[in-house]
Amino acid sequence: HQIRVEGAFLVSAELKNGEVIDLSIFSEKGRELNLLNPWKNRKVKVKEVGSRGEKTYEGERIKISTQPGVSYRFFPLL
Repeated sequence: HQIRVEGAFLVSAELKNGEVIDLSIFSEKGRELNLLNPWKNRKVKVKEVGSRGEKTYEGERIKISTQPGVSYRFFPLL
C-alpha cells in the first residue's frame, strides 16, 4: 500500500515491533524530498531503484533532489 504525501511523493513503509524495516518513496514530479530520518541518528543508505546510484546520508533530516518517475529505497546502516 502507498500513501500520497505533500510534494507529489508516494510512500510505502513497513513497521515491525515499532521500527521501520522497509521504506520506499516514489517521486511523481521530481521535487526535493525532505524526510525525517526514521532511524533516529543512524546513517541511511538511499538507492535509486533501477540504477546503481546510491548515497549515504546522516542526521535528523534527509534531503534529496529526486527525479520524476524514480523510486528510492531507504536502508539503515549499522
